[in-house]
Amino acid sequence: MKRLSIRVKLILIFIFIKVIPLLFISYIVYKGVIKLDEYLKNNTQYLFNHSKEIILNTANESISDSIKILDKKSQQSLERLSYEIANNIANFLYQRDEDILFLSKIDLNQQVIDEFYNSKKRDIIVHGKYYYDDRTKSYKLENETENNYVIRKTSLKDNQKEFNYIDPKKLNKIKIPIYKEVSFFDLNGKEIYKKTQINPKLLDISKKKNTYINSEDYFYQIKNLKKNEIYVSDVIGQSVNSKIIGIFTKQKAKEVNIKFEPEKYAYAGKENPLGKKFQGIIRFITPVFKNSKKIGYLSLALDHEHIMQFTDTVNPIDKNPLQDISDASDGNYAFMWNYEGKNISHPRDYFIYGYDPKTGKPQMPWLSKDVANKYYKSKKQINEFLKTYPKYENQSLKKQPNIKQIKENGNLGLDCRYLNFAPQCKGWMEVTQNGGFGSFLIHWSNVWKLTTAATIPYYTGKYKNSKRGFGFVTIGANVDEFHAAANETKNDVRKILKEQALNMKEVVDENDSEIKKFINTLINELIFITFIMIIIVIFIALWMSNYITSKIKKLLVGTKKFSQNQLDYRIEKTSEDEIGMLEKSFNDMAEQIQIYIKKEKETNQLLEVKVKEEIEKQRKQEQMLIQQSKLAAMGEMIGNIAHQWRQPL
Repeated sequence: MKRLSIRVKLILIFIFIKVIPLLFISYIVYKGVIKLDEYLKNNTQYLFNHSKEIILNTANESISDSIKILDKKSQQSLERLSYEIANNIANFLYQRDEDILFLSKIDLNQQVIDEFYNSKKRDIIVHGKYYYDDRTKSYKLENETENNYVIRKTSLKDNQKEFNYIDPKKLNKIKIPIYKEVSFFDLNGKEIYKKTQINPKLLDISKKKNTYINSEDYFYQIKNLKKNEIYVSDVIGQSVNSKIIGIFTKQKAKEVNIKFEPEKYAYAGKENPLGKKFQGIIRFITPVFKNSKKIGYLSLALDHEHIMQFTDTVNPIDKNPLQDISDASDGNYAFMWNYEGKNISHPRDYFIYGYDPKTGKPQMPWLSKDVANKYYKSKKQINEFLKTYPKYENQSLKKQPNIKQIKENGNLGLDCRYLNFAPQCKGWMEVTQNGGFGSFLIHWSNVWKLTTAATIPYYTGKYKNSKRGFGFVTIGANVDEFHAAANETKNDVRKILKEQALNMKEVVDENDSEIKKFINTLINELIFITFIMIIIVIFIALWMSNYITSKIKKLLVGTKKFSQNQLDYRIEKTSEDEIGMLEKSFNDMAEQIQIYIKKEKETNQLLEVKVKEEIEKQRKQEQMLIQQSKLAAMGEMIGNIAHQWRQPL
């Protein structure tokens, strides 16, 4: 530092006291600008997210409320549909009461029986012929024609709002007899007149083996029937089994190690349209009197197909409520249970509770795994075991079905009383316990389903002892499809929200871009100004250092001139500041020094004269002394010579 020049020192001092603080201030401003950028960005993003959240929450609340309202309306619609189906079934059954009572009052003979049988026919909906398609692994309809809904527009402006017209779906219908059998038998059970699809022979029905699939024991139950009283049986039919649940495909057949022969297994709508259908009857019997004397009994065996039509042909969520074939795979279908909770109609016929024609007893129903394990350990016959087993025992979705039954024999008839892995069974019984109807939601097969139950208000015969009457109709609907309209609204609103969010994001991004441009411009301007300020400071430092050093150099030149005896040299005074005062002081000092030097010269000149005079005097004295010395020396030499001379003398 000692070796540095004043100019360098001045520049360094200026940099230290000016440039470094300027850079520090610039750095602080830069950091402030960056923080401002982050603040504006975060604040904008926060406002964007907050606004988006508010809009989304508001929309979701609105959508949720709308869905609840729509769900409630749809729920009520499905409940009403269940109610209407159940009441239609009851009305249909009451018509059978009217038929049998009407016929019982006529003098019966074979012709009357035949004419009655032939006059009682009714349309049923049937589907076309299906085949298995290997490519899609599903069943396809031969000569399938598309059923396009034609939505027409009104010709009048006043009717344009929400005008909707759907052409009816074209369905194939055929007429079939309402009854599989009409017969008259005597008090001993001997058939006298008969028109039947079951067995044309006149039989003794007092013997169970001569009844439908060897399963009926009505003869001993009707003996106490009074006039106009009617015996009505359960649904009786042979079980149709299946070792595959769902679509009957070649792959599934291979997995369960059976041949792909769908026609040998139970019919299941679109899942197996080639299968065997459940064939059942409901028997109506009333006593026949002649002259107030009971002479026999009239029996009508209602073809259960007509009952199944009420639920199998219903599509609860489609635009057209009727269908010719059900599809249980989509989870939207109607089905039916008797008053005890046994299934009597289902899109999958293997779920219908049936009988074993070999034994004449009910087939083993599909059990939950816990019940089945107890049954296997009991070593009892299934009906004997179930007779004393608790009903609806702790039903829960946590329980598992007995898969062993599917693998071994495919017995899958549903009896709600022992279907403990299906808690909706208990729910249906609770809904209909007083003969009413209702619904609830359940998470079944990994989807939320709305399930309804409506009592079939038919109270003839033994059914009069049950508040559920003949039984109840249930409808299952996937909640997603069930509130499809609400979902569509939700999707529309979410689409609008997405577009709005994108628009808001564009605005935010644009603002962010503008802020970034502003910040970058500000930073660039700050850098530029800082650079200019540094240049100016350095320039000022150089100018100041040059200014001060030039003055110092002038002083140095002045001192050098003085050292060279140029006593007349004066420094030009250029300012009134301290440097100017220093220049004036230097000049004053030089003036005084010059005067002192002049006086000294004059004094020296006087001294020189005096010195010269003294020197002259001294020289003269010295000469006199020298002369005297010489004379003395000469005298001494002469004396010596004289001495020398006297010596020899």
